[in-house]
Amino acid sequence: MMITIESPEEQNGSKVLNVHSAAIHIENKVTLIQRKSWLYLLYRAFPTLKEQNVHEMPLSDLKEYLQLSKKDNSPIKHSLKGLVGTVLEWNIFEKDQEEWGATSLLAYCKIVTKGGVSMLTYEFSSEIRRKLANPSMYVKINLLISQKFKSKHSLSLYCLALDYLRVKDNYGYKDFSLDEIKKYLGVEDKNYSTKELKRSVLMPAKREINKTSDIELQISDTTRGRKILGFRIEMRLKENFSPNDKSPGGVGVFPMHLDAPAYSFPDSVQKFHEKHSVETSAKHFKNAVESARVALGDDFGAYLSHVVETAKKKESFGIKNMAGFYISQINEDALIFAFKQRQSEAQARKQIVEQKHQEVLDRELQKIYQAVDRKAFVGFLLEQIPEIESTAKALIEEHANTMVKQIFTTKFKEKVTQEAIESPAIAVLLYSFSTVFGYTALNYQEWRAQYIEDPKNAPALDRMMYTVNEELKRA
Repeated sequence: MMITIESPEEQNGSKVLNVHSAAIHIENKVTLIQRKSWLYLLYRAFPTLKEQNVHEMPLSDLKEYLQLSKKDNSPIKHSLKGLVGTVLEWNIFEKDQEEWGATSLLAYCKIVTKGGVSMLTYEFSSEIRRKLANPSMYVKINLLISQKFKSKHSLSLYCLALDYLRVKDNYGYKDFSLDEIKKYLGVEDKNYSTKELKRSVLMPAKREINKTSDIELQISDTTRGRKILGFRIEMRLKENFSPNDKSPGGVGVFPMHLDAPAYSFPDSVQKFHEKHSVETSAKHFKNAVESARVALGDDFGAYLSHVVETAKKKESFGIKNMAGFYISQINEDALIFAFKQRQSEAQARKQIVEQKHQEVLDRELQKIYQAVDRKAFVGFLLEQIPEIESTAKALIEEHANTMVKQIFTTKFKEKVTQEAIESPAIAVLLYSFSTVFGYTALNYQEWRAQYIEDPKNAPALDRMMYTVNEELKRA
């Protein structure tokens, strides 16, 4: 859904977009998740919409707003791909007499994952960006309410109803022909008769809007004789409606706050603010903080602590306005770049150490596993000595070294007895041909998990960890 906004607003904790009226009137071919994604992408882009083409934010913010699984990125990738590839006609009702248009919803997007953090980068075309930032008339859409819709038709009809609602009179209506409402809802003629359109699309959408949103709809037929020509949609605002009370997750699902930061500062940063009377409510401070937070994602808290330490080192230089200097450093590109580079290098070193740690730990666990599995194999052979005797003797005669052959001949008189099978030298040899006897080895990964979880193995694991750490120190 292509929208154009004047500004995001806060209304009792809700997130509100002022949406260009003509952009409400589009062919709604996109899915519900694409429509919600579009609203949120635009909301996040607004602070820098006029100054830059490319916008960035943590992918987790969008997934949290859409209430999607944190692990699976497939739905969000499919949604974003659709926004880039979908071309829609807008202002289809020609409410805006000045201009008609067709556009793709996003010009470009990509997801880059580094250090376990996925960042979403997206871009609007220059022409669309101009329209988005400079509306001539607009509709207010509350993201807390739009977030809750389960049907794309409900959200589409909700946006349309808002456009024709006269807030001053608390009433509005609009007559739509069958062709207009079908085009707007993206409903193909061949799939829906008039009765089916009303029964399966309009009425369910009306019920969800009346139950979920801040407005109430009435839908009636417009007729000529007995023939239905279209529908009249009437809308009113509900009294004493509170979106926060009814919104899943409350305002916490909106990581970006324009009037107050959605995070707490580390103690060292908070103390620095207090010492130098940093005005955290000032607009220029919020803009600097938000810009840096978008660039740094989960590393933002550590970065602010780093900026504070950098500022402290400059105190001896006699800087008169330490608060101003500190704020100027928060979104300094060179400082952010250097910090991100150090974090990236530190993360790379950490991954190398963790990989070596796992390699050494697995080496030690493999030794224990081999002993356990060999013991299980010996038990397997002991249960069927008569059946495996000839095979065991043949393997010893063909593959054993001189010492093992001598032990087998002198000590066990070339007899495959329990004592012979349990003899370490012979057991190791036979174990190397375990599959010949039809033995199935223990699954290493399952054994490993059980071994680590067993409390009685904690002392052994502690000793292993100590050995691993000592080895890594010497490396």
